[in-house]
Amino acid sequence: MKRGIRNNLGDSQWHGAVLVALSALVIPALIHFYQEHIRPAPVILSGLPAEGCLAVEVDGDVEQKGIYFIRRGQRLSDLLSMLGIGRSYQARDASSPDLSMPLDDGIRIHVTTGNSQRSSIAVERMAASKRLALSRPIDVNRASLEELILVPGIGEKTALKIIAARNRSGGFRRLEDLMKIKGIKRKRLARLKTYLYVEGV
Repeated sequence: MKRGIRNNLGDSQWHGAVLVALSALVIPALIHFYQEHIRPAPVILSGLPAEGCLAVEVDGDVEQKGIYFIRRGQRLSDLLSMLGIGRSYQARDASSPDLSMPLDDGIRIHVTTGNSQRSSIAVERMAASKRLALSRPIDVNRASLEELILVPGIGEKTALKIIAARNRSGGFRRLEDLMKIKGIKRKRLARLKTYLYVEGV
């Protein structure tokens, strides 16, 4: 039967039919292999910081611990794929981070791997000391006494005043509120704006 079909089609037509059939099988497999193994990785710069890049810390149960400098627009899924744990990630509950969430500057990605080898992810703020070392500002409403002292231009005395004013007011609404503290005038505030910010403003 097969020999008859080949005779009716002719050699060139038979070869063409074979190629079409093989293509239908091979091309989807090649696409899948490309997407899973060869697709270009997200642009992540783990070396020196570059202008306009996000600083993201990775720690926990992962070999590639460290601070990564990532171009804006990358998502959590891009970072996890680069680290090789994208497939093992398992959301714990509704509060678990969405893989499609855009990465933010100065965050910490903590990876925990349980006995099931499934990874869970926690997205937190990078420690203030690291943010300052990377020239990233810290939230004046969250900073501790020790963290405020690390800010250039703020000593222990001023840090204590800031915390006292923060406690009295229930938190600063804007950085200009710092000018209500004795010793902080407009010129000094302008310098502090490099290191401090009010989240949500």
